Amino acid sequence: MRYIVTGCSNGIGRCITFMFLKNGHEVYGVDIDEKGKLIEDVHDKFFFYKANIGDKKELEGFIKSVEYIRFDGIINNAGFSMGGIDNCSYEDFNYVLRVGLSAPFYTEGKYHVLCAW
Repeated sequence: MRYIVTGCSNGIGRCITFMFLKNGHEVYGVDIDEKGKLIEDVHDKFFFYKANIGDKKELEGFIKSVEYIRFDGIINNAGFSMGGIDNCSYEDFNYVLRVGLSAPFYTEGKYHVLCAW
């Protein structure tokens, strides 16, 4: 099976990525953090794409790079916090929404086309 994992370089996304790889699946990981490249160096079924999915142009670049690949699932894991409401500006909050809500919405729409069930 073949999966996309966003936010694959750290935390839960990294654990999910390693779980899929351990079970023999292919993983196409996307993350702003280049640590994901280290996974690619030791796993031949892992393919890393460095991108900030909160930036539509970078997200579209990732989607274009996998547009001819059929996937069995996508794990929209990328996300983070900019601190509490007292420390988060309007711009910061909108960026959090782009990563955690807009990017998954956009990716899922493209994903259904890519899967072609």
